[in-house]
Amino acid sequence: MDAARPQAILIHHDVAAFGDEGTAGSVRNLVGIGHLAKHIQQRWLGHLDDAVWAEVSGAVSDHFGLTEEDIANLIDRGHAALEGDR
Repeated sequence: MDAARPQAILIHHDVAAFGDEGTAGSVRNLVGIGHLAKHIQQRWLGHLDDAVWAEVSGAVSDHFGLTEEDIANLIDRGHAALEGDR
């Protein structure tokens, strides 16, 4: 996993990496998880217009096999976990 981190950092804004078979699955997982976490945080902070998520949401959803309902559930669960930090 350690080798995946530097590559994930380098390509975290490259949506094409999700469809690139040359990109290791662990790298795509790290990038996707990062985008999901950032989106959950943005929604928690009240930022409904998330331009980065708008760009990557389709690729991330496809990569993890998530529906819009799945993502809404993740947002709800993430917000519930974050409420203790307010």
